[in-house]
Amino acid sequence: MKDKVAVFIDGFNFYHAIVAHMKGIKYPKSLKWLNYDSVMRNLLLKNKDFSDLYIRFYTAKNNYKCDDKGNPHKSIHNHDIYINALKSQNIDVIEGKFKFRSEPLNTYVECKNCKHEQFIHKFEICFPKNIHCIKCDTEILPEQMLCIKKVEEKKTDVKIAIDLVNTARDNKYNKIFLFSTDSDFIPPVEYIKNYCPNVEIIIVAPSDKIEKKYYDEKTKTLKTKSVYRFGTKEFENLGVTVLRLRLSKLANCLFEDEIELPNGKILKNPWI
Repeated sequence: MKDKVAVFIDGFNFYHAIVAHMKGIKYPKSLKWLNYDSVMRNLLLKNKDFSDLYIRFYTAKNNYKCDDKGNPHKSIHNHDIYINALKSQNIDVIEGKFKFRSEPLNTYVECKNCKHEQFIHKFEICFPKNIHCIKCDTEILPEQMLCIKKVEEKKTDVKIAIDLVNTARDNKYNKIFLFSTDSDFIPPVEYIKNYCPNVEIIIVAPSDKIEKKYYDEKTKTLKTKSVYRFGTKEFENLGVTVLRLRLSKLANCLFEDEIELPNGKILKNPWI
């Protein structure tokens, strides 16, 4: 029977892996301009006979990002170009959102009543109880504490997890590839392994070795060993197949510098 293959790509997980890999390594072209359809066909499936290949790419665009002049950052424009390039290969792109959230900081707060300065740890602010001055028991109000605004990606991981489980339960595809080493996906992967026996789930992990120093107790010397930057132990403990994708091979799976869309529009590689 020919395989029916579904692919789920955690865009940010692999993007950051690629960026980390490219530091200090010079490639003729940026690996960010990556064609995941080519990765599947030429590197992972290796042109094996299959009847269906469905690829879904999950990402989010940070519209809050600006340059020094307050204009939208060029990375937003590059992101749009890349999304359209993926769509040109019939890759289904699912977009999440970035949202602002307040993150508390370690800070000293002066009591409004007795003027005592008290150190407030940021984790205390997250407790479900009110914070009071240790001298006079006056309540310290949240607005007295320092916070910073941060943007973070929302909903993407949840969407991937739901789609993984629903796709496995539908039993339309007998192989599912998940491009991510995020441990948040342990529960859905474990569910599929235990309750969808007709579906094989395969974790695709970025393979990127780095040199790490450690102290050898026996020789009392500092030594160096090669370790993988992105761990897969938790997935391996589930007994699922883990494929380490050598990031250096991605150089053979890039889009052409110019892509012509069906409407005649030309997309140009924004990372040249």
